[in-house]
Amino acid sequence: MKRYIILLILFTVISGSINAEILQSLGVDQRVDYSSLTQYGPWDDRNYQVTKEDLDILPNDDQYLSNVPVFFKIKHRKDNPQIGKYYPRSTLQAFQIQYGGLLVDGSWYKEGLGIGYHPEDTYGKTPENTTLAVPSSETPLEIGVNGNEASVECNPTNQNICVAGSNASGGQAMYYSTNAGATWTKSQTNPSSCCDPTIDWSSDGSIVYQADLSSSIGVRWSRSLDQGVTWESMKVLTPSGSDKEWVHVDRSQSSPYKDNVYLTYHNSNVMQFAKSEDFGVTMSTPTSFGSEPQGIGSDITTDTNGNIYYFYPTLSNSHIRVLKSTDGGDSFATGVQVAPLNGTFDFPIPSMESREAFIYTSADVDTNNNTIYVAWTDETDDSFGGGNGSASQNHGWIQVAKSTDAGANWTMCAQPHDTSDTIGSNPIDRFHPWLKVGENGVVHIVYYDTRHSTNRTGVDLFYTSSTDGCANWDVEERYTTETSVNINNGQEWGDYNGLSVVLDRIVSTHTDNRLVGGSAQQTAMALAGENPKGSPTFNLSVDNSQIEVCSGDTGVAKTINVTPLMDYTNPVTLSVPSAPAFVSGVAFSVNPVSLAGGANTSDLTFNVGAGGTTGNHTLSVEGTGDEMVVLGVPQIIKSINLNILYSGGTTSQTNLTAPANGASNVSLSETFTWDADANATSYRIQIATEITFTNIVVDEVVDTNSYQASELPSSTQLYWRVATQSSCNAQDVWSFAVFNFTTTALPGDCVIGLIPVATVAYDFESGSQGWTHSAAVGQDGWSISTANPHSGSQSFFGAPFTGNNDTSLTSPQVSLPIGRSPLTLQFWNHQSMEDRSGGGCWDGGLLEISTDGGNNFDQVPNSAMFSDPYDGELGGGPLSGSDAWCGDPQDYLNSIVDIDSYSGQDVVFRFRKSNDGSVAHGGWHIDDVKVIGCDTDLIFENGFEVIPAQ
Repeated sequence: MKRYIILLILFTVISGSINAEILQSLGVDQRVDYSSLTQYGPWDDRNYQVTKEDLDILPNDDQYLSNVPVFFKIKHRKDNPQIGKYYPRSTLQAFQIQYGGLLVDGSWYKEGLGIGYHPEDTYGKTPENTTLAVPSSETPLEIGVNGNEASVECNPTNQNICVAGSNASGGQAMYYSTNAGATWTKSQTNPSSCCDPTIDWSSDGSIVYQADLSSSIGVRWSRSLDQGVTWESMKVLTPSGSDKEWVHVDRSQSSPYKDNVYLTYHNSNVMQFAKSEDFGVTMSTPTSFGSEPQGIGSDITTDTNGNIYYFYPTLSNSHIRVLKSTDGGDSFATGVQVAPLNGTFDFPIPSMESREAFIYTSADVDTNNNTIYVAWTDETDDSFGGGNGSASQNHGWIQVAKSTDAGANWTMCAQPHDTSDTIGSNPIDRFHPWLKVGENGVVHIVYYDTRHSTNRTGVDLFYTSSTDGCANWDVEERYTTETSVNINNGQEWGDYNGLSVVLDRIVSTHTDNRLVGGSAQQTAMALAGENPKGSPTFNLSVDNSQIEVCSGDTGVAKTINVTPLMDYTNPVTLSVPSAPAFVSGVAFSVNPVSLAGGANTSDLTFNVGAGGTTGNHTLSVEGTGDEMVVLGVPQIIKSINLNILYSGGTTSQTNLTAPANGASNVSLSETFTWDADANATSYRIQIATEITFTNIVVDEVVDTNSYQASELPSSTQLYWRVATQSSCNAQDVWSFAVFNFTTTALPGDCVIGLIPVATVAYDFESGSQGWTHSAAVGQDGWSISTANPHSGSQSFFGAPFTGNNDTSLTSPQVSLPIGRSPLTLQFWNHQSMEDRSGGGCWDGGLLEISTDGGNNFDQVPNSAMFSDPYDGELGGGPLSGSDAWCGDPQDYLNSIVDIDSYSGQDVVFRFRKSNDGSVAHGGWHIDDVKVIGCDTDLIFENGFEVIPAQ
């Protein structure tokens, strides 16, 4: 591992002094001025393959990338046509993974991930006496190994157990500590990984979660059940095209969504969200915020009521934006602006002149009062602005904002550092903050600060805290003992830092470039120490903050948990400073609550009167702890909010309104409506395939008198009913009537009364099942694969090729029946074939059919595609000019093809795949191929497969 040090040093020297000889005669397209390509990025010999048509792909204001050559920028845009003005922050890592590094005048300058992914022909040897200085409070996650962009989280129930991750030369490396960050042990390098580590813990500290970007730049996640020592296999959320993921766990004891795991990331700057409700075993289908402004650099936090706050900086009309969910991430309200930005995306400063200071968000919540905090880097008011100035023209600082009303309004905090410096007078840059709120409500923040460097070129990590809700901050303190120097290796100081605050311990992580043996060594560094503002305190919590009440209820009870932290022993006096008008007779079973023997509880009780409005109301419980004079602990006041769901009485049967009884051709995403009930706190809608409601396809609870379905079964008679719900009811009150309706038919559906039956079915679980494969040009490449089946454990897979290739997968002869119209060929397929940014395909697949035993084939035209039509013409390769599929990628989709005109004939099907002579993507998976027709009676259909309703 020591050899990576010398590699890094060599590249630093070389990259700063490369003078490439660019020879116009070597270019493949003399319409291109090859020497001018350095306006887009550094020179790379592979730029000689760029054509004028390639350059036309780039926007007029293409973002300059100091470490990524133009040939790869063009390729990256072809692979990800949704890329806008700004390239993903992971573009450099993708270049290193695929190409290793710059190729200049025949010399290959590998760096970063390129070293680990292309280990052959590495340079030189590190001197045997090379050592790293390790201060007692400053510990590299792994000594002698390149690392950057480290993150860290410590166990919320045991501050001595911490887990960290960093970008390393072989991918994302994971580490754990059992002594609060004083020393670290490597658990693994995630297989086939790129970068961007993120970590969080379950509420009881038994599970630690991590996420990364894969080598194909897709989002993955994993769990450790042994405190980070070992990890389960990485699970894929997105296959590629994603960036800047972050994970957050709702750990509030009072949250109805406690231990939900939330993931944020972006796909081509469109913000995305996914969640797990089963402790990370599975993740939901991602939600895409396509109607929100694009952005990058998001973070998520949650309050004690389970509300989600999703922060990110936008790329247009630059501002910090927050999206809020009150239902555990099932839906989000339209985002609101937290604060405007002076900068956009990133901006160069002398210490980050090539990678540039990144504008991202770091957020946390004070669980004592649900104040929400968010911090970010921005350009100062006297900076050039908009990310457009040069390094010398720009000036960076840290901003913090907060909300005390659940995100409805936002105010700017005092800034966590001195702001007297100006761009014209000894400027100091501060950038890349990370913010945490301690259990006692103290706000902690770390960030880079350039004051101890020459001309703003180096950094130290600085720390400060606020004890008054960010109205004031302590004087910022230098947290590192040595200043890191500028290191122009593409990552410089990475994109973010890390901070964990648990009780009396603080652990931070950062990218450290201090001199070691006279040369800069990039290291993922952890700083561990005591929390200077850690003090004895207590927490208030409830098992569930929701209480359903009915007018006239008496003795409604909720247990309040009072938990001491760091040996807090004073009694806590409970009170209710605010409650709805219908609440009376408030009392606590124990008050004050003694903590001398540890955690204790008290039962809150109250009565419910009439006159309330049906719906949600807030009751606040406050706990006041006496001053601990000996330890210097002041009076402590903490509060929690209970959500009171009020109903004035029992509900009645409702009337169904739409769709009408007997309606036909009803949309598969129909909106159902019914009469509202003044006392209903919620409604339960059921949709079933029988009037007895045995086979229920929808069973949902909503809080309004409407429901929008999604993906109802097509060509199906369905029945629906609605129950009104109230805490005053003994049971659900179902609607007066049950309505029926028939959904619209999709192409290939059987009419009502007929049932879909498979004439033949191939799932490839027992092998090829008579299918054959061959190549007309190049290599064959078809095989049975276990890598990515649609169902079962196997599928057929057509491998990708970088050379010209024409290969086929051919079925056995199939006798198509008569009288089972409509007759369709249906198959599930997963595509990852190179598309064209202007439309159409470079590589692709198509379907052919033969009626003469396979001697001659005709392509099945687009007009026969009931679903998933071809994506466009092939622009290269042996089948150039033919229509083809080229999802890039397209997840498994059921393709339905009209073959009714071939009824009564013997046919052979052939899937044909064409590759041009250039880039190869993931390939083509085909599974669960069936010929399906419709029949009236299944009793005599021996040998045929009944197809269940979809």
